[in-house]
Order: sequence, then structure tokens, then C-alpha cells
Amino acid sequence: MADAYIHALLAWYAAAAEVVRRLKGVVTMCYYELAEVQREIGYDPGPYLAAVSRRRLRFYGPQIRAAGNQSPLARNRKSRDQRTDQPV
Repeated sequence: MADAYIHALLAWYAAAAEVVRRLKGVVTMCYYELAEVQREIGYDPGPYLAAVSRRRLRFYGPQIRAAGNQSPLARNRKSRDQRTDQPV
């Protein structure tokens, strides 16, 4: 009986430790999303994102322009509507 109690207690502590570990991750992520903290650590993703956007436009520009400004949901809806074997 004492053995079962010890196992149950250890299992509860393991579950509680996992919750605390995950909560710490969320709090840390939220902290680093603060603009003040990003400035303090020198995090400025703007130039990097602009460079990636230019590179993607250079490589995938024709496909992006062909797709237009349609959202992925609109494209899925359009392809689904063109199928006749499934109800809309």
C-alpha cells in the first residue's frame, strides 16, 4: 500500500513539474515578445524579414503574382467548388 502511495505521489509531482515547465516556456516567450525587451537585447527582425521577402519574390514572384491576392481558404473553396463528386 505504501508503495502505491509513493508511486502516485511521484506521478503527481511529475505531472505538476511538466505543467510548471510548460508554463515557464509560455511566460518566457511572452516576455521576449515585449518591444522593450527586444530593444534591450538588440533584436530587430525587420531587416532580415525584408531580405527574405525580397529573396522569395525573386525566386517565387511569378507564382505569387499568378495566385493574386487570394487567401489559401479562397483557393481551397474554389478548387472544392470545381469538384463535382463531393457536395459543397
